[in-house]
Amino acid sequence: MSDASPVSPPTAIKKTTENAACLANTKDMSGDTESLIAKELKGLRENIPEVYFTCCRQDLIHFRIGTTWARTIVVKMVAPSGYPYVAVALDASAPYLPEQLLDKLVSQAESEASTQVPNLHIESTIRQLLKWTDNSLLPVWQEIKDLKEVLHESETFRQSKSKGTVNINLKKGRYFCDVQARIPHNYPSEGAFLEIQNTNFHESLVTVYMAQAREMVQYLTLGLNFRDAIRRSLGQEVQKIEAKDTGPKVDLSARGLLDLRRDMYWLKERSAMREAASDTAKDRRLQRRHDLREWERELARLKDQEDAEEALQPSQAMPSLLAAVSYLMEEFVHALPDMKCYVCSSRLFPKNPDKQAALFIDSDTGKRKAHMPERTLCCAQWLHYRCFEKLMVEPDEHGSFKRMCQSCGRELEHRTLWRNRGAIEKKWLKEIERQREIADISDFMGF
Repeated sequence: MSDASPVSPPTAIKKTTENAACLANTKDMSGDTESLIAKELKGLRENIPEVYFTCCRQDLIHFRIGTTWARTIVVKMVAPSGYPYVAVALDASAPYLPEQLLDKLVSQAESEASTQVPNLHIESTIRQLLKWTDNSLLPVWQEIKDLKEVLHESETFRQSKSKGTVNINLKKGRYFCDVQARIPHNYPSEGAFLEIQNTNFHESLVTVYMAQAREMVQYLTLGLNFRDAIRRSLGQEVQKIEAKDTGPKVDLSARGLLDLRRDMYWLKERSAMREAASDTAKDRRLQRRHDLREWERELARLKDQEDAEEALQPSQAMPSLLAAVSYLMEEFVHALPDMKCYVCSSRLFPKNPDKQAALFIDSDTGKRKAHMPERTLCCAQWLHYRCFEKLMVEPDEHGSFKRMCQSCGRELEHRTLWRNRGAIEKKWLKEIERQREIADISDFMGF
């Protein structure tokens, strides 16, 4: 055997050469980090116009991502002395998004930046953040997480980031309801839009609960909490919402003063053009048309700017996705199949959903059936129609026609059975008088 040392494989030689070259480059570029950063920052504002940079220096890059208040993320990026052979460091904050989500985004961005070493990666990291934040479901991240925890094992959940929709399959026994919630871009200032995709509940029940859920969403966008939004959707009084001050405001910010200066320059330029123009009627007419078009462009630009700034202002709206879906789940899908009438203690709805049609209004006569479920106006409790009618038109054991709801303690009300209490009492007394006369005649005749 030969005493010569073993020859290294070609791959090992190549790897060793690359490491040595990288180390040499690091030493050579350690003193040139500032020039590399300056070179990359030179066209950063023009290359990424959708990002608002508040500070773009060699020691700190401070920028804002997001087109609405709820989607806004403020990022601080620092390039270390060994850049680009050392990845940049990031820190993020947001007025609406939870800290857990921000930590996840920062961790992913730093991991992505480390894969770009030793190339320049400031701009690519910012673009990657833009790509991740361009998620339609970003404002409802925490609500989706909480919603998954309250769903039953048999219930399914699907989400589409591109479409901005959340699909939930709710079940209780043999009843089911597929709910789709679409998240608008300006969420939560604009509430989640709910729609029933498929269900085996009776259409009259679906109409009642979906109308109340959508109305509740509207009250949540006005700033009411969950409990008050439900009460308002039932027509009950709550604390009044303070009107938002819509008076004129003076913008003394740097941007406002810059816009004012631009307007003054534009007016001065238009005045100079008028003075230089000819005095003929045709030229004056053409000048007026030109000025009108310029004013229209300027007004359109200012309107777009105001809309963009208004979208970034903090909103008093409350999140509506979790609240609306929880209401449909707890008060509708999970509650109705096993609900009982508190007057007769019998089931309101059959165990088999196919038998629901026999409960509601007769299609031939158009009259309500005795066992048809009816909803109270005071607290949305369900009772049989015959039980409801008995409570509304007959006095209690004390002879009072003022019936109190056993569920909420308020006065019992119904949208069609409720009439003038005095008229109901007179009708009841006439019926009692008639029965008494019949009894007297029976006794007289010996029947």
